Amino acid sequence: MFSYVMRRLGVSLLVLLGASFLVYMLVAVSGDPLSEFRESTKANKDQLIAQRVELLHLDVPAPLRYFIWLGGAVKCVIPGQCDLGSTLQGQPVTTALSAAIPSTLQLVTGAVLIAIVVGIAVGIVTALRQYSALDYSVTFVAFLFFSLPVFWVAVLLKEFGAIGFNDFLADPVVSVKAIGIVAVVSALIWPLLIGGSWRRRVITAAAAAAVSAGVLYYLSATQWFAYPGLGPVLVALTGAGVAIGITALLAGLQNRQALYASLTTVALALVAMYALAPLLNRATLWLVVALGLAAVGAGVLTGYLFGGYDRRQSMKAAGLTSFLVAGLVLLDRFMQSWPAYFTLTRGRPIATIGSQTPNLDGDFWITGIDTFTHLVL
Repeated sequence: MFSYVMRRLGVSLLVLLGASFLVYMLVAVSGDPLSEFRESTKANKDQLIAQRVELLHLDVPAPLRYFIWLGGAVKCVIPGQCDLGSTLQGQPVTTALSAAIPSTLQLVTGAVLIAIVVGIAVGIVTALRQYSALDYSVTFVAFLFFSLPVFWVAVLLKEFGAIGFNDFLADPVVSVKAIGIVAVVSALIWPLLIGGSWRRRVITAAAAAAVSAGVLYYLSATQWFAYPGLGPVLVALTGAGVAIGITALLAGLQNRQALYASLTTVALALVAMYALAPLLNRATLWLVVALGLAAVGAGVLTGYLFGGYDRRQSMKAAGLTSFLVAGLVLLDRFMQSWPAYFTLTRGRPIATIGSQTPNLDGDFWITGIDTFTHLVL
């Protein structure tokens, strides 16, 4: 086994070296690092060219230059000795990487969590409806998106999801045409999800179209996109749905003590939503983490007090419900800061470049929204 592992590690090392060599060569021949100086009219043009040549070892052929870079890269195994070269501006690559790594980790973590949640949810639904139209549709869509060029999709998303959405926010009124399109799409999707007889599918399609059109019209008429928020009513309704769903999954709806405990945590969250409002105005990351842990603790305690024939199920259902409803309260508080962030970004809140808004002066909520909008980018 040891020899097998060592062989696999050796092969992996060779693949890594080969891949890094190919990438290095492609980058080396893809552009001219001296192009900005060749047409320059500065008096010290030759001196600038000589400095750039010395900095990037341009007097050494690219294949040999790779081994100069590799020698510095190998030093990365020694703390504080890593040398990956310099950028065209003379900045060490390690410095540039240290600035980009936090954003990359945030993006990767968020993408993994979303992929897990969506993947498991869709997998469960399609497994329950195996060989149905929904199953075939999801399989087709999965293969379609897996096959699309990633950068092409990214350009389209940036055009319509960032630039186009920013333009929409200047006058956030949903047109009748857009409402109609969303209603038709909803009428096509929901019958696939719910299934049943043709009569049931027609009723589902009509209800989905009516609800989608009504919700969009309401959001447009109330300027919700400019001044978003959940409010106590929506938090209560969504929280009740979460409580019922969590109880059904963890304990079963026949366990009334678990259901009552979960619904009680929703009521407690609504009370805390107003009682803790002054404290949330001065929120920090660690305060939010502490409040999240307190919410879970309160939910577990509520489940313990309600007891029932299986106290552990009540505690788990109430604790998870409390955590998710606390997330709704947190989301509502972020939404309350959206108008201020919209003003600070001069009406272009969805970022199109960079990892953060330069010179942004804001509290925990403003910086949190800024991080989210750049992750969306």
